[in-house]
Order: sequence, then structure tokens, then C-alpha cells
Amino acid sequence: MSRNLKTYLMATLFVVVTVTSVVLFYLYWRNPNQLQAISLLATFAITVVLAVVTWQYAQATDEMVAVMREQFKSQQAIHIRFGLKVQDRRPRVWVRNLGTAHFMITKAVVRNDDGKTETMYMHMVVAPDRKDGFFVPNSLWERHNIFCDINVTLYYESATQPEVSQSKAYHLLISVSAKQVIKIYKGVKTWYAYCPKCKSENTNNGNFNQMIDTQGLMNFEQAEARQKEAESEYEATHPNHQSKWDATLEKIKEHNRTEQVEDE
Repeated sequence: MSRNLKTYLMATLFVVVTVTSVVLFYLYWRNPNQLQAISLLATFAITVVLAVVTWQYAQATDEMVAVMREQFKSQQAIHIRFGLKVQDRRPRVWVRNLGTAHFMITKAVVRNDDGKTETMYMHMVVAPDRKDGFFVPNSLWERHNIFCDINVTLYYESATQPEVSQSKAYHLLISVSAKQVIKIYKGVKTWYAYCPKCKSENTNNGNFNQMIDTQGLMNFEQAEARQKEAESEYEATHPNHQSKWDATLEKIKEHNRTEQVEDE
């Protein structure tokens, strides 16, 4: 029941009780001999008031229980934040618990833009207001020159919440002279789409590809969805190969201007 309706009912009850009290007093004043009848009416009025007060108390109790239930649910929810940082000139995944309940990282799946994947099974328990982490396997980025995109998917669970996952992508800037990470940016930076018709007909040596716009792509799943859309447009416009997702010079400049450095 809404608060406005409750206020209206209580105000109405107050008016009814007041009017009833005045009427009973008037009847008693005019007819003192009718005391028994007046007492019955008064008893009935008091019973009605007590019933309404009891009902109001029950409603307030139900609301309090609902609030406590929501508070408990919020306290048991997983509030996780994770990212990638440069540590010891290597990419390291950090995980922070922003909630009040413990949770456990059960698995981490990391893959690069070459399609290579490393799966790490773990039992990393992260306590409230604590930070933990692990290094990205060197095999996923050391062989790249200048830059590399990687995608991190964490699987985690708690005592009250089943396993869920979250995925984020990062762009690594790698030193040419030494295999070390210089800087890390959020999101996907470089992604390509192909023409399915060129592959099927073996035209353009079957390997037409075009770099697509990656602005707003925060993980590989989003990049693959955009790639599929671009490839559908390339196939429809074969052999001219046009798509609204073509990475034009203007789009690349805008992406470079707005890209964000990853932090904690």
C-alpha cells in the first residue's frame, strides 16, 4: 500500500473517531438513561480503532522485514572491480573487493588478438576491501611488436551467489628494444574484418581484410559482434567492400584522442 493512501486512511479514521466521540457525548448529554446503548457504541468504536492500529503495526512490521531483507541481499552481493596495470614491466591483473562479502576467483581466461588463449584455474579468495591479482602469461604478449590487444575474463562466485563472469579488453603498448610493457589502455584498439565472399570465391587471393572502427568496444565479444556486422556488409557490397564500420583516418584520430589509460 502506498504511503499517500495510508496517510489518507489514517486521517479519515481520525475524523471518524472524532465525530463518533462528539455524537456519543451528545447522546449521553441528551439521554443519560441510554448509558448502556451508548457504552456499546463506544466499545464498538474503540474496537475499530484498535483493529486499525493493529493493522498499521502489521504493515510497518512487514515493511521493516522487507527493508532488512534488501539490506542483507545487498550485503551478500558481489561488488568486484578489476583491471590491468603495469608491474615489473609486465601486465598484471588486479582485483578489488568493494563489497562486504568474500568472493572467490575460480578461473581466468586471457586471450590475445591472435586468438591464443590461456586458461588459469585458481581459488583466489578476495576479502572485503582487499586487492589481489596475478600476472598475464608472457606467451600472450612477449612476441608482439609495439602493441597487442588482450581480453581478460574472470569467473567468480561467493557463498550465496553462483558463478558469474565479466570480460574486459586492454591495449598494450610494448617496447621495441626490450620485451616489456610501457603503457596499458582500456578497450580494444585494433580489429579486422574480412569478406566472406572473397574467401568463398578465392578473389583477392581470398584474404581481403579491413581494419574496423573500435571506438566503444570494451571486450572481444563486442569486437566480434561488430566484426560480424562489418563482414555482412562487405559481402553485400562485394567487390567494393563498404561498411559503416570502416576505420577511416578521422575515426582513428578520434579514437587516439579519446583513449583512456588504465588505472586502479
